[in-house]
Amino acid sequence: MILQPLFVIRILSLVIGIAAIWLMTAKKEYNKIMECYLSVLTTWLFAFIGAKVITQGELLLSYPVSVLSYPSGTEEFYIACAVTVLWEWRHRKVHIKNGQEYVFMLAVLPMRV
Repeated sequence: MILQPLFVIRILSLVIGIAAIWLMTAKKEYNKIMECYLSVLTTWLFAFIGAKVITQGELLLSYPVSVLSYPSGTEEFYIACAVTVLWEWRHRKVHIKNGQEYVFMLAVLPMRV
């Protein structure tokens, strides 16, 4: 029996998703830090998609679905990073107490999953 690569990727992503949910619900003090981290990550993701829509406007009018599947460049990445930094700077009172934990999450999260 030959396993299809797409099937393996789906199973692997399902296992990683279950592990991430289990890690997020394991500790109560860890939950607040993870919630703030995911908030920043979600803000960046929406800013990235918005930057793709802005920079690839002519493609959006021709083939709207292809904007999400079209590979993006460095412009979109830098725009999303700048928007995220400005957004978090504006809302820094909410996330200021977890500033050092963000760096810790970036270092530890890939090791735990």
